[in-house]
Amino acid sequence: MAGLQQQSMTAPPRAADDLPDRPYFVNEPAEEEEEARPAAASRQKPAPKPAPAPVSPALKAAPTPTYRPAFVPPRPQPAPQKPVRVPAPDISRIRPGAVVTHRAFGKGTVARIETEAGKTYICVTFGQLEKRFGFPGAFEEGFLKLKP
Repeated sequence: MAGLQQQSMTAPPRAADDLPDRPYFVNEPAEEEEEARPAAASRQKPAPKPAPAPVSPALKAAPTPTYRPAFVPPRPQPAPQKPVRVPAPDISRIRPGAVVTHRAFGKGTVARIETEAGKTYICVTFGQLEKRFGFPGAFEEGFLKLKP
């Protein structure tokens, strides 16, 4: 009896015409399936929204105009401001040993003034730190100031 039962449980091999027309993983229903599909159950109507609170006519915003002119004159642009240049200090007083201040590093002393590739640099020591600046541009732009 067990042998008969096992034979009845085996499926016959598939034939070429047994394959489906459309793959089973496609989400869209076939055209003929759409027609055969029953209509969706009616959904519940959403709850009505509460009426807005009455607003006095004086507090209502002005309606947005629907008219747009064909030409709108350009708005005047503010004139660009020129950068303020600090007048160049008396460079003759700047030499090694002079005391200068920097806006970020604070008080320092001029270690040396050197020329390299046609440009002049000033080396300033701020405690243990030595920094190199363009000379006299660092004074003209306000990064360094000569202490009186």
